[in-house]
Amino acid sequence: MRNILQERPNRRLVGRLAESASFVEDVNIKDKTVLDIGCGYGWCEMNLLDRGVGRIVGLDVTEKDLETARKHVQDDRATWQTGSATALPFEDESFDTVVCWEVIEHIPKHSEPRMFAEVRRVLREGGRFYLSTPYDSTLSRWLDPAWMLIGHRHYSSAELMRLGLESDMGATARCNKGRRLEFTGHSRHVHLQVGSEEANCVRSVLRT
Repeated sequence: MRNILQERPNRRLVGRLAESASFVEDVNIKDKTVLDIGCGYGWCEMNLLDRGVGRIVGLDVTEKDLETARKHVQDDRATWQTGSATALPFEDESFDTVVCWEVIEHIPKHSEPRMFAEVRRVLREGGRFYLSTPYDSTLSRWLDPAWMLIGHRHYSSAELMRLGLESDMGATARCNKGRRLEFTGHSRHVHLQVGSEEANCVRSVLRT
């Protein structure tokens, strides 16, 4: 059986991968230091390297998880690290941008606040956090097959906004992405920012 997690990442992204990558503005990639939490086989690293990232660190739980990425993504700007999303093995304010695609639903239940706090800790002032996760909506509860997967959690906008605000990050953008029959809006993309006037403004709006 074909396993894409063991294959070389494709530079031409499609579907949710393309949507996730396009959600990150070039200004927050080019010459920036980026952390990819749950990097998997390195598709995001390949894309961001092509877009001029200064340095990117791919994080995953075990060395086995990183085997494919290490093998196929050969670039001095890319490094690999094992570790946990809830205990990031990095110094404070180490990154300009953090991305986390379809990962939060897999960490231990109720540890989401710790993960958000860790992301906030390693982000520099003005840094950006891009997140995607299965979206909690009435339609998706009925029509999204992922609801049937054990431990595959979905999150509402309100939940993600609350987690961001409690970690001192304000939301600057959010959207649903779907393709073909994915009209339930499976992926919820959220963009959070640290310590900026824009984020503070959004925070004020969210609190009214």
